[in-house]
Amino acid sequence: MKKILIIATLIALQPGLALAGKNYGRINDEVVRNECGACHLAFQPRLLRSNSWEKIMAGLDDHFGEDASLDPEVTSYIADYFAKKSRKSSSRRRVTWENVPIRITKLRWFLKEHRGEVSRAAIKKAGTMANCGAGSGCHSAKDVARGYYDD
Repeated sequence: MKKILIIATLIALQPGLALAGKNYGRINDEVVRNECGACHLAFQPRLLRSNSWEKIMAGLDDHFGEDASLDPEVTSYIADYFAKKSRKSSSRRRVTWENVPIRITKLRWFLKEHRGEVSRAAIKKAGTMANCGAGSGCHSAKDVARGYYDD
């Protein structure tokens, strides 16, 4: 029993393996949940690396075609939250500011996880692949809110 607990703990601490469990944690911060969730799903910080969140927060004036600018203090607060809670930037591959990924739905792990599983009808019902809890049959809004994305 003790060996199993140690192995489970080690697996959970491995960054790549921890994400495989599909539980990214609930956003407990009310400011982040309210400000980000006012327009779209408030995504869990662990879905992206810290440099991706930094780039997103630096470009709120053109946030996927919309002006999502916030008060500078609120922007700084949310940026700090994501910096502390996100996966740290990888030093294994060279990433420049220009190619830092900011779309979760375009990341390799996301595409692999959803390959062949999401119908066109489900995407049409959700409106976009980023609308995970839209009741399209993929993930429930309740599960998404708590950071759980299992099928």
